[in-house]
Amino acid sequence: MAPLLWPRGAFLLVLMGYRALAFPGSRPQALRSRCRIPTFSRARVWSPFRAARRSGVKANAWRATKESMNRYKQRIENEAEGVVLHVRGREAKPTASLNWRDSVLKTRQDPVSESLEALRSEAETHLERVVMPHKKQEPFRHLSLRRIYRTKIGPNNGDVDRTVLQTGFQVETANRQFVFVDGVLSEKLSRTSDELPEGVYVGGMENIPDEIKDQVLKEASKVPADMYGSEYWAALNKYMMRDIAVIYVPEDTVVKDPIQISFYTTPSDDPTLASASFPRLVIISGKNSDAQALVYHTGAHNAIYHSSPSTTVNLAEGSTFNMYYHQEQSEEAIHTEVINATLADKSTFIWTGLAEGGTVGRLNMDVDVIGDDANVELWGASLAPKGAEQDLHTAVLHYGNSGHSVQEQRTIVGKKGHGVFRGQMKILSESFYTEVDQQSKALLLSPDGEVDAMPTLVVSPDKVEGAAHGSTVSDLGGEEMFYMMCRGVSESDAKAMLTKGFIRHIVGRFPFSFLRARNIEKILRMAERASVQWRFTEIDKTEGLDTMERDEEMAQFM
Repeated sequence: MAPLLWPRGAFLLVLMGYRALAFPGSRPQALRSRCRIPTFSRARVWSPFRAARRSGVKANAWRATKESMNRYKQRIENEAEGVVLHVRGREAKPTASLNWRDSVLKTRQDPVSESLEALRSEAETHLERVVMPHKKQEPFRHLSLRRIYRTKIGPNNGDVDRTVLQTGFQVETANRQFVFVDGVLSEKLSRTSDELPEGVYVGGMENIPDEIKDQVLKEASKVPADMYGSEYWAALNKYMMRDIAVIYVPEDTVVKDPIQISFYTTPSDDPTLASASFPRLVIISGKNSDAQALVYHTGAHNAIYHSSPSTTVNLAEGSTFNMYYHQEQSEEAIHTEVINATLADKSTFIWTGLAEGGTVGRLNMDVDVIGDDANVELWGASLAPKGAEQDLHTAVLHYGNSGHSVQEQRTIVGKKGHGVFRGQMKILSESFYTEVDQQSKALLLSPDGEVDAMPTLVVSPDKVEGAAHGSTVSDLGGEEMFYMMCRGVSESDAKAMLTKGFIRHIVGRFPFSFLRARNIEKILRMAERASVQWRFTEIDKTEGLDTMERDEEMAQFM
């Protein structure tokens, strides 16, 4: 007699019924989880042998991810200590990040002042315990670290293209322009004929007055906490810096005319290697003082280099400082920067920034509002043209009472560009009657563009004046274009007007006419290549046209 052949599905149903009878409490769940006929497989059938084999294996996905993370960190630590790793009997190759780091450290040069050696020694021990940025860290999940680590760094040649440098000079800062080449003050390129108010010092470490030298070194030794990955870049800058750009304003002093600090990065003689510079800027504003400055970052045209500045701002009680920021690096350059500001009672920090250069631009800004009645204003704009990436991470922490913070970030993204904004405004539990507002707005000029916007509010106390945040992402809509073109405006002019109107709110805050004009031209060039999404979602009841008929009418109009 032939043996009885059971279909596989029938065998599974019988087995599930046996389990349901043996364990009545789990019958509904067992039947519900096992009656998905398309998902039957042997892995769903319980087996004591299979359970025994799995008892000593960590099958949980989270544990597996944690183990791989630990292995990666161990590999980084071993390679940093010079331990040779072996995989299947062969020597393992070092990671790209370590190759990049080693090439950077080989280009380290002596500082211009012996007083900086102690700070550089502190940074050496700091770098040994800080993990390099990698993609598994949340702050760098959206950053193209591969673009950074695939470059190999060589020595700078020191050649300055004066034409490129002078395009960043502003009429309003004439005779108050200080130029730092590869992080070192260049007196030949600086224009400093105007006399500064008594007690104000702007320059490098070679001629710094003795009465403020210790205070400047104290501020330069600070490395911000590793909230958004600032610690590594700041520690690396501290280890590699050769000079310090200093803006010191004593108490009860007002500097009416703006000061310009320009940082220029020179290329490498070897075309296969990129160069690197690590400028350092320290701003100290005394009690009841008022000053403003333009910080300009640029470099050799059509050159590959890495600029990694670090800025520390310390505002005393009742002081006000307006910091205008313009990052205009080469198209192939990489820019990673850290800005840390500390505010005392009744102080005001206003930052107006425009980031438009480099294939990768990353800016970390940490603002610590320590005192009471302090004000923070952050107005930022980013341009990410074809294939470029602009990344802004900000953190504003309120420790004092009755503080006020407002932030607005606007980003324009072109074809295959990428704009990232991650901001956090945090009101700690001991801070009362504080008001914060954070907004992020992005404009996509191409369907291939990408925007990641993550505004965040963390409010601990119950007594706050107000807390708001928001984010919008849009493109050049067809209805706005149709409205303007029906009134005689050409398509190119309509694109330019909408794009210029989106960013003018930030660019118009710069008190420098030449800077505004040059960047409006760049924005218009991006608008010329913009694509319009001709979408009509509402029915035109006046003319009785539905959506399809309006689209056909628009196509004829074009």
